[in-house]
Amino acid sequence: MEYSICIIGGGVTGCAIARTLSQYDCSVVLLERGNDVAIGASKANSGIIHGGYDDMPHSLKARFSHHGNALYDVWNEELSFGLRRIGSYVLAYSEQEMQQVQSLYERGIQNGVMHLEIHDGVKVRSHEPSIAEGVCGGLYCPQAGIVSPYEVVLAMAENAVANGVDIKLEHEVLGIKHDTRRGRGRDRLSDTQDGLVVLTSQGEITTRYVVNAAGLYADNIARMCGDEFFTITPRKGNYCIFERGYLPVSHILFRIPTKKGKGVLVTPTYHGNLLIGPDSYHVSSVRDSSVDEQGLEYIIANAKHSLPTLDTSRIITQFAGLRASAVHKDFIIDVSRNTRGVLHVAAIESPGLTSAPAIADYVSGLLLPHRGNGLRRSDFDPQRKQLIPSQNDRRYLSVEELHRAISLPAGNPDRIICRCEQITESIVREALNRSPAPLTIDAIKRRTRCGQGPCQGAFCRPRVKALLAEQSTITPQEVLCT
Repeated sequence: MEYSICIIGGGVTGCAIARTLSQYDCSVVLLERGNDVAIGASKANSGIIHGGYDDMPHSLKARFSHHGNALYDVWNEELSFGLRRIGSYVLAYSEQEMQQVQSLYERGIQNGVMHLEIHDGVKVRSHEPSIAEGVCGGLYCPQAGIVSPYEVVLAMAENAVANGVDIKLEHEVLGIKHDTRRGRGRDRLSDTQDGLVVLTSQGEITTRYVVNAAGLYADNIARMCGDEFFTITPRKGNYCIFERGYLPVSHILFRIPTKKGKGVLVTPTYHGNLLIGPDSYHVSSVRDSSVDEQGLEYIIANAKHSLPTLDTSRIITQFAGLRASAVHKDFIIDVSRNTRGVLHVAAIESPGLTSAPAIADYVSGLLLPHRGNGLRRSDFDPQRKQLIPSQNDRRYLSVEELHRAISLPAGNPDRIICRCEQITESIVREALNRSPAPLTIDAIKRRTRCGQGPCQGAFCRPRVKALLAEQSTITPQEVLCT
């Protein structure tokens, strides 16, 4: 099949672009090298919807994070991925840091961020009594929020598929054939050209335009197009997650940002855990997502600087995520220098999650410059049904009710699959019947939270395996974990 637009990369940027393009009368395919969407940087980040006050004025980050933050209310209303605007503080522990808070405030005003406030130490501690007594004050941003990052991506992907986008998993891009007979250079994407052929591990895709949203692999894709004007360097960050219900803070707490980034944060997660992290350092491999013990010690020590009573015995797991960093220190959204019809959307590190809806809107305007003139589909359905409610919206079973639900026979929709998160068989089966379909235990974990509780899957893994095997007509032993 021939497509109008081929998107490479199934992270938050690629899926946001796919979902936005599905509103219009064009054929779209998204290629992902892995066996699911949201398995790269999009699954392993802080899940923060940033306010937009700390990005350099006039940068792409400032432009898209401010606009993206505003769009999240609409996207959440339509896609039901879950958003809580709990607000954030940037904490200062000296008069010098208070001067930096003032600078961040002024930068935020310049970026168009509304309702920023500078609070003194007394007011900060009245809102967050558990933080260190030495706090001098902080910058308060009420628009900051929290989401489950991979649920955001899954919601975008499901809605894109429902509106006609083809998502092809396990399609690694191996090359891009192009026609240079019309010359070379920075031509507008809307100029006519003879089309492109994307070579994948599972065959060829013919398309008019290619969007390179390949995250950590974006520079590899660029080189296939003859472009070497940017290089992606993976930057690792370690995190710790605490058991659900242990929430000594109610806001997102940042330290004063440094050259390395926004620093170690302390925040509730959308589903009611506490999250601390990340640290930040470059690594050589895009596959190195191993947890660094020294990194964990660093983030715990830094978190305790803000939260001295932090109870590390409540930690249930650790993870590390990689971010696609570039020397430009800004997002890269630019046409190929050598291959007509290719748009690079690269180096989308923090605040990439926040910026995704705005980036998608901008990219769709580049690809479809006349999208308002009859291109919008009358049958576009923006709605997507939520799979699991937030921790605040759920009624958890009593011990007696839980034991009864665990003992129900297989096939009963009320049977408990995950004891820690109290996820039923009906929820797992619904996840299995959605598209893109989950193929692994980790894919079910991202969709349903099975395995995200204190036992980390020790109880639910055999039950999840059995349901996956039944759906795929394979044996439980053949089910993949990741």
